[in-house]
Amino acid sequence: MYFLLTILTLISFIAFKIYQSLRVPEGLKDVPALSFTDLIVSLFTGTGPDKRWEGMRQVLEKEGIGRVNIFFYTV
Repeated sequence: MYFLLTILTLISFIAFKIYQSLRVPEGLKDVPALSFTDLIVSLFTGTGPDKRWEGMRQVLEKEGIGRVNIFFYTV
């Protein structure tokens, strides 16, 4: 019984630490996101760097800053 409780506590602690390392900090939640999936798709389809830059340029020129969503969700 205590072994199971210890394992569940350890798993919960590890999951919490992973969540803390992956979540977006409060100060950066309003920064516009650049899509990581669009970047990966353009790399695999053979799109040149000039076309990839055009997609990012609009956000960067308007806001001056951008962040890349590595995962499919933003926490």
